[in-house]
Amino acid sequence: MIQDSAAWDCAICLSVPECHVHQCTNGHCFCAGCLSKLRRCPVCRIDLTDPPIRCIAAEQAIAAIPAACQFCYEVMTRGALTMHEQECSQAPTVCEAAAHGYTGTGMRAEANVEHNRSRRHSFPATCQFCHEVITHVALAMHEHECSQAPTVCEAAAHGCTWAGLRWEANEHHAICLRVICLQMARHTQAEYEVEWDELQRQLAEMAL
Repeated sequence: MIQDSAAWDCAICLSVPECHVHQCTNGHCFCAGCLSKLRRCPVCRIDLTDPPIRCIAAEQAIAAIPAACQFCYEVMTRGALTMHEQECSQAPTVCEAAAHGYTGTGMRAEANVEHNRSRRHSFPATCQFCHEVITHVALAMHEHECSQAPTVCEAAAHGCTWAGLRWEANEHHAICLRVICLQMARHTQAEYEVEWDELQRQLAEMAL
């Protein structure tokens, strides 16, 4: 098998084909993209076929040629090179927040989870209720208190079917009979607990 990549150079672009290899009927090979622009073989001038002839043997031979990663310089076959460089830990990369103004760069191995997490808090985020743009870290608290968020009556578990926006709830609670009854019941319960505690205290003093 030929190991010299120059032996497979396309006669048109003078580079080793990176993808499919096409050939004329006399066996001259070229990059599929280069040959698609011509009607005749640039070497022997024979008319090209339609559809073109793909040379799988040449593709397999090119894939087996040794090549070095441009980032870590590890030597492997050309067939494995593209996938390796896409994942190479020495390849340059940018922060995942680059679209939001972060300009830091480094190797892929340095872009670890902690690096990304430490910057995620300042990503912009939009409230789903009022559509205000705030920081990612403040979003949960904002939506929990957002006046435009939907809510139900405080007495929903006791039969009130009112539903509306959070800013409307106070006005509703002021006139809802079920809410008023709940508030009175809580007040009565609180008074009862105070009286009960006082009685327990007096009984304890009498026991002395």
